[in-house]
Amino acid sequence: MTMKMTHALMLMLAIGAVGLTGCQRTIVEDELAVNYAADDVDAELNFWHGLADKPITSNDEALHGLILLAEGKDAAQSYDQRIQWLKQRNWIEGSFDRPADEAVTRGTVARVMCHILGIDGGLTMRVLGAHPRYATRELVYLNILPPSSEQQGMSGIQFMGMVSRAEAYKEGEL
Repeated sequence: MTMKMTHALMLMLAIGAVGLTGCQRTIVEDELAVNYAADDVDAELNFWHGLADKPITSNDEALHGLILLAEGKDAAQSYDQRIQWLKQRNWIEGSFDRPADEAVTRGTVARVMCHILGIDGGLTMRVLGAHPRYATRELVYLNILPPSSEQQGMSGIQFMGMVSRAEAYKEGEL
């Protein structure tokens, strides 16, 4: 075997090994407390304050924040209860099974946000529903999310910025 063939074979094996590992979502360490009593104002303030410092937001943290935005409180005492509550309203897919400590995707957040804000979107979203891809595109178009992919994660400050712009949208300021 020639040297060129050996290098080519090694390169193909390396590419194959990388391809087999695939892409995995980040697991969020040190999640914020989200299972506090619905009327605990101090705990809610600590949640929002702590979220600003998070380099990445978990599914549990994001869904807790979205329920707070929608309802003003989150009575769920566990991630599973949050998921059930969101599925009952068809705000997330019935097949949604992502772990609580996994980094949330912008598509997941966008889908829930479109339901909260009553955004029907364009033709594709009206026909296919608030699929994460189209919900993300709609929120980018409305300047609620910055230009991004539905697969991207969100830092705590990015999540809070989106919530702030959603509040402005609800008030007719966007």
